[in-house]
Amino acid sequence: MKPGFGVWLVCLICGFAWLAPAQAQYPTRSIRFILPFPPGGGTDTMGRAIGNRLGEALGQQIVIDNRGGGGANIGAELAAKSPPDGYTLFMMTGTHTVNATLYRNLGYDLAKDFAPVSHLGGTAYVVVVHPSIPAKSVKELIALVKSRPGEITHSSSGSGSGPHLAGELFKSMTGTRMLHIPYKGGGPSVIALVSGEAAVGFTTTPSCIFQIKAGRLRGLAVSSAQRSSFLPELPTVAEPGVPGYETTA
Repeated sequence: MKPGFGVWLVCLICGFAWLAPAQAQYPTRSIRFILPFPPGGGTDTMGRAIGNRLGEALGQQIVIDNRGGGGANIGAELAAKSPPDGYTLFMMTGTHTVNATLYRNLGYDLAKDFAPVSHLGGTAYVVVVHPSIPAKSVKELIALVKSRPGEITHSSSGSGSGPHLAGELFKSMTGTRMLHIPYKGGGPSVIALVSGEAAVGFTTTPSCIFQIKAGRLRGLAVSSAQRSSFLPELPTVAEPGVPGYETTA
């Protein structure tokens, strides 16, 4: 990773926040868990997994509320304006940190409207391509993109999202040009890749692993410093010739 960029990404951690202090007999009813992306993406997958276990631990139903769109700002604003009674949880991602630098009027204050509870987890991005793309490695992908500058598309879960920045970092470090197509979330982004609407993707592991296993997408590499235990056959992006490349969700 380029010097300085690692510090920026340290802030890009997934978590969720209470909107009020815990109450004496908390909880006495179901809890809404707002996920700021549509179903099918990494945030949704991780949120539903933690929601199920959290519901078991608390003895109350965790109601998943997907509110995608607006670069994840729609869900964030909804959470910020919910009653501060401790019955709304919100999945915050690195996208919200970036959004503070992209949007003039967010509709919420990232620092004041949320009380962080816990870092939830992290995952590598996977560089994937539609099977029609002839590239079978990162080196071949770089050569292909350089032969067709600005023509090949790459999808993401939205402008300013982690997958978008992973793609931009890749282009910056390889001197390549691809056309960015933002979607409302990781799920729609992967659907676009599977259908061939987009050619290349930088997707979270939960978003694409089953599509790779089924042969609907071809995985080329993972963005982390080490290989992923979920996809051990894939090299890191740094291994095939992009030294220093590293970023995670």
